[in-house]
Amino acid sequence: MKNVNTEGMKQAKLQRWKRTCLSFFLALSMVLPSIGMVEATGETTNLSKSEQQTTGEKTLFIASDIKGHWAEEVMQDFVQKGYAKGFPDGTMKPNQTISRAEFIALVNHVYNYQEKAPISYRDVPANAWFYQEIAKAAKAGYISGFEDGTMHPTNAVTRQEAATIVARLQNLTENPDGTNKLADRQAIPSWSKGVIGAVIQAGYMKGMPDGTFQPAKPMTRAEAMTILHNVMKTFDETKAKDLTKQATTYDKAGTYGGATASEKETVQGDVIINAAGVNLQNLVVEGNLIIDKAVGEGEVSLKNVTVKGELFVNGGGKNSVYLIDSTIETIAVNKQQGDAVRIVVRGKTTINNLEIETTTIVVIEGGVIQSITIRATAPNTVIDAKNSAEIGELLIQAISKVLGGIAIKHVTINVNGVTIEGNPQKVTLANGNSVMINGQLQTSSTAANIGGGSGDSSGSGPTDTTAQDTIDVATAKAALQIGFTSGDTISFVTSDLILDDSGVNGTTISWASDKPRIIAANGTVTRPSFTLGNQDVTLTATITKGSIRDMKEFKITVIKLAETQDDRDVADAKSKLEIIFTSGDSITLVTSNLSLPTTGEHGTTITWESDKSYVQPMNGNVTRPYYTLGNQPVTLTATITKGNVYDTKTITITVREREQSTEARDNGFADGKGTVTEPYIITNADHLNNIRNHSDKYFMLAANVDMNQSPYNSGLGWEPIQVFEGSLNGKGYKISNLMINRPNDSWPIGLFKMNKGKISNVILDNVNVTGNRVVGGFVGENLGGGSIYNIDLTGTVAGEELVGGFVGQNEGEVAHVTVNGTVTASINVGGFAGVNMGTISNSRAMGTVKGENSIAGFAGFNGQSGKLLGNYTTAMVSGTDSVVGFVLFNQGTVMNNYATGNITGTNFVAGFVVTNNGTITNNYTTGNVTGKMFVVGFVGANDGTITNNYASGVVTAEGLTDGFIDQNNGGTISSNYFNSKNAIQQPITGVTGVSLADMTQKATFNNWDFTTVWDITNNKNHPYPYLRNNPDYRLR
Repeated sequence: MKNVNTEGMKQAKLQRWKRTCLSFFLALSMVLPSIGMVEATGETTNLSKSEQQTTGEKTLFIASDIKGHWAEEVMQDFVQKGYAKGFPDGTMKPNQTISRAEFIALVNHVYNYQEKAPISYRDVPANAWFYQEIAKAAKAGYISGFEDGTMHPTNAVTRQEAATIVARLQNLTENPDGTNKLADRQAIPSWSKGVIGAVIQAGYMKGMPDGTFQPAKPMTRAEAMTILHNVMKTFDETKAKDLTKQATTYDKAGTYGGATASEKETVQGDVIINAAGVNLQNLVVEGNLIIDKAVGEGEVSLKNVTVKGELFVNGGGKNSVYLIDSTIETIAVNKQQGDAVRIVVRGKTTINNLEIETTTIVVIEGGVIQSITIRATAPNTVIDAKNSAEIGELLIQAISKVLGGIAIKHVTINVNGVTIEGNPQKVTLANGNSVMINGQLQTSSTAANIGGGSGDSSGSGPTDTTAQDTIDVATAKAALQIGFTSGDTISFVTSDLILDDSGVNGTTISWASDKPRIIAANGTVTRPSFTLGNQDVTLTATITKGSIRDMKEFKITVIKLAETQDDRDVADAKSKLEIIFTSGDSITLVTSNLSLPTTGEHGTTITWESDKSYVQPMNGNVTRPYYTLGNQPVTLTATITKGNVYDTKTITITVREREQSTEARDNGFADGKGTVTEPYIITNADHLNNIRNHSDKYFMLAANVDMNQSPYNSGLGWEPIQVFEGSLNGKGYKISNLMINRPNDSWPIGLFKMNKGKISNVILDNVNVTGNRVVGGFVGENLGGGSIYNIDLTGTVAGEELVGGFVGQNEGEVAHVTVNGTVTASINVGGFAGVNMGTISNSRAMGTVKGENSIAGFAGFNGQSGKLLGNYTTAMVSGTDSVVGFVLFNQGTVMNNYATGNITGTNFVAGFVVTNNGTITNNYTTGNVTGKMFVVGFVGANDGTITNNYASGVVTAEGLTDGFIDQNNGGTISSNYFNSKNAIQQPITGVTGVSLADMTQKATFNNWDFTTVWDITNNKNHPYPYLRNNPDYRLR
């Protein structure tokens, strides 16, 4: 028996973890020469890799095991043509089953498919031999995977699966009757019966010798090649038949069809549109309708068109395919080239099934779509549904966005990174996935709270627990009525109402009033004065049971009181009320302060409100709008009161725009002098651009700034401001549509190249920033002395290395910043910061962070002077090697932070930090961690201090895994905990595995401060410890 050098193994593993940070330090050495290189000596042997599975290593012209085989001729033909290869031992193994991946590779060779589509199947790793082949198949459109987001590439392909692929390849029409002569036709599933009948009818496949088809039987290599050989024989003939088949073709722009809706024309057979600008109207298509790729990026519209076959959308661009008042059974979108097609659904259009196989933008302005499927081959698809639209079932298998806020009946999500606006009635999440709904990250355990949804965490189908609640709420809504007293009716109310707070079937009811001064939410009625007149009030009842809710409105009229002397006094005071102007001003031209009376005739009192800040209602002070903003109308509302009687009077004035000062005009701003008391005023993109010429001055935004204008929205886009040393106060205004396209420029890259000044209170919306190294959505490098706080940023940031969603490299102070979007880099990327050498506090990163190596949910590198305090990230993080939930490498202080997003990688994947040489105290991670080798729940290797942290996510790997930590190299570890249900942990002092149930108990966490630092609530969204000064967003 060989002796095992355990210490040597330990050091080897430790060096592997440290070596994962080497690329990061190589990049840092280019921008931070003073940073010491992490030790990367020791064992240098590469990790062993699994031998790639192939269909063969060399071409064999004569295989030793096919002579005399029934498929000898076919298989030899495939070898000679280069479609198939033999095995190294000189065999073809004709009777061996063929996997799904091998069959796909064979199809790709036969059809010469070369183009690839982005794919995200959970069981197709990027380093697998079949990844590229499946990407080709996805691009070609003949595979879509399973509903759970998998492909099952190594499973044997069955006869029915092969039939399905061939039917798609040849565009065959399903023919269930084609199976009638099969002895086992009753055993053929309904989903495959049509395609099996079709391939039999076409002569591509046939039954077994005993008269059966055996749909679930695995297919052999010989059978697979024979089927494709049959396809090849008839391919040219079939194409010729298709081309000559009777079809109506529209190849010139124009309007075709019936003149009116009552004079519909009917087209027998198929219709092909192969030119942009074709408008079909008042038409019935008995066959299929094909919008051909020849349409390119052009526009096509269908108005009052019925398609009885399928509508194939293979062309069209951002100028849209319009479907207006049309009826379509099935739409298949599979545009292979150019921009994503945009489909606009309007009017009373009804669509039974919409299959999206390539990236698409669907705008639903009206109508009904019963079912939408977004396949894994259609990433970044957008469904934008307006309030009048209806969607039944929505299946999402690719990263997508659902906008518009309408109530979808049921959403099934099989991939991470999906964003939804609105409240679906039911949400089903595949195991381990999450979704962003209305800005809140929902997991499989929390999605059920959105609307009757459920999360599948067991691998079995979800259980619908909401059906009865839905019925109960509907019944209660129908039964709900308002109770009246004193003989009142809904149109004549003089007394308090009876508003029930509970309904039938155990429902609860809450009330809201649009005029609470007349009818309060508890039903108390205050009748309006004679002066106000009768008042119409809308009461809204919300009926709830479980996660199901619905609303019911009641329109009620409350009768005015009899006229009193106070009514007459208020009416007279209202008629005489006037604003007093000074300095020659008038109601249409105001330049000076106003005199707003606070008392009126007959002892009335007057209060004022203003709809804009140009007039202060308390004292009448006027602040004129800055130059370029124009004269501004302001509506003042006076409330005149005496006793219990009141009335209102509105007066609209016009406040005149300021004159531009000579200094502001000469320097390119709306106003100001660039001083602390009179900052330069920015109201448009050109003003913002002029900061670069006065970068040490004071600036203030006074209006929203849209950068979507020339010259900032084309070419290289915005040129980053070099070094900002002044002060910019955004005053909460928005800078939108910043575009930077500078992948070849010198670093850093951002709205500001470098900052040494003070920047605050800015919203940066919809950025699109691309650079090379040291890239940030807001600032490339925040230098020492620079401070940035209270910033919101959304959009996309991309580069090669040292990339952060907000800042590429921080050496100053950053606080109260939110980043939400997609951050992408090849190596060394953080959802918030690429590198931190300063302080980042009370900030958050949301969205998606992805790349190849060294990918972190919040910060890539935290140096010795770096402090990460009170931050959190909900970002989904994915990459290949060195993928981590919060910070890749820490040499400084990490305290009071948390990470909730799922982390997916291949090797060296960690829930919170890959390597620690600093201090990590009071942090937690709840996301699931998935990889192949060296996968840990919290930290990979530790040389520093780790105290009072926990990891509650599930850790999944093929190889080495630990629930909390892999290697401790003499560091200090105490009072740390991990979820023991799905993870193991080698014995390390200071690390304890506990159940999730125990994680909900304060007594579990030894020596933790649950008075000032931590707390636990019974909130089901997050029942585990949370930080008092940084509460988990799921508790808010």
